Amino acid sequence: MIYRHLLALLSISTLAAAAVPPQGDLILWYDKPATKWEQALPVGNGHLGAMIFGAADKERIQFNEHTVWTGKPRSYARKGAVNHLPKIRELLFAGKQREAENLAMKEFMSDPIRQLAYQPCGDLLIESTGQGKPSDHRRWLDLDSAMAVTEWSADGVKHRRETFASHPANLLVTRITADQPGKTRASIRLGSPHKNHRITLEKPATLVLRGKVQEDGVAFEARAVVLHQGGTLVENADSIDITSADSIEIRLTAATNVESWKSLAADPAKKVAATLARSSAKSYASILEAHLADHRQLFRRVKLDLGRTPEADRTTDLRIADFRNRPRCRLAGAAGTANLLCSSRAWPVKTCSVRALFRPRSDIVPANGVPEWPRPISAR
Repeated sequence: MIYRHLLALLSISTLAAAAVPPQGDLILWYDKPATKWEQALPVGNGHLGAMIFGAADKERIQFNEHTVWTGKPRSYARKGAVNHLPKIRELLFAGKQREAENLAMKEFMSDPIRQLAYQPCGDLLIESTGQGKPSDHRRWLDLDSAMAVTEWSADGVKHRRETFASHPANLLVTRITADQPGKTRASIRLGSPHKNHRITLEKPATLVLRGKVQEDGVAFEARAVVLHQGGTLVENADSIDITSADSIEIRLTAATNVESWKSLAADPAKKVAATLARSSAKSYASILEAHLADHRQLFRRVKLDLGRTPEADRTTDLRIADFRNRPRCRLAGAAGTANLLCSSRAWPVKTCSVRALFRPRSDIVPANGVPEWPRPISAR
């Protein structure tokens, strides 16, 4: 027993030397940055959503606003559909399922049958070069705080970048710090995958992204206000550079011209300006405090504790990959993994038969540990 206990401690110590797990029980963590979209870590508040890739020197935070879609507001109701409802019912009661389906698809279902495609809004790009070669990299999503964090070391300095989406403030907030004063630097830009967009700079220290998904469709605006403590800030035509700072904070929000399901008459600039004005006098600490209270009021309503094992000290990608392949993971040995997946709702959704619902959930996870996201991710 003592021998096995020592072996366990040695294995944990060896792992810790390579990548030390963050503190906390509800953590999704990794020791390398994301290289594709589905590996990035998500945050969101119901209005804004973001995927944080977590690179040390060149961070990409892809953000969405919930009304950025292709097409334009319209009614999906098919004209004259109600006139065909009695016949559809008649066919169903007569057991003529296929005929009823054909008639419904032709004369009753929405027009068009599918919605158009949800779209990204833009990218917040943060370069932290000139700090030496990054090492000791780790990134994680803390489900209890709804915050994504990236940490790394360079030239003896430990750097930290944290991002959360505040529902009370309707902001995507990113803060960059270091464990030594005057050692934080970054070049901050905005970008967008939409061809019809432009980026400008407005004083004080505000990057503005304006664009359209299509000419007669949704128009959007995003603003990123950059704040800093200490150091020097330089405003360029389409970027902001900060050097020798103690901390850097970025407050981003976005809005569109969508007024309702039938109108594109809203002013996105006015909506964005009002959002930023409401929080302009608030400190980072007060915005974070309100975010945590708002999130935890919902998140902490239910707690399921299945215990903790040494598995919790391994990176999340390895834990998910082993969850299917190691028999002991289907019992108490995977308590931490099951607890984590339950809390994060990380189970991939797929169509299956009723019989398939009785399979162990671990069998649904692919052997490579990556959920079955659509590949490639594309827009219609």
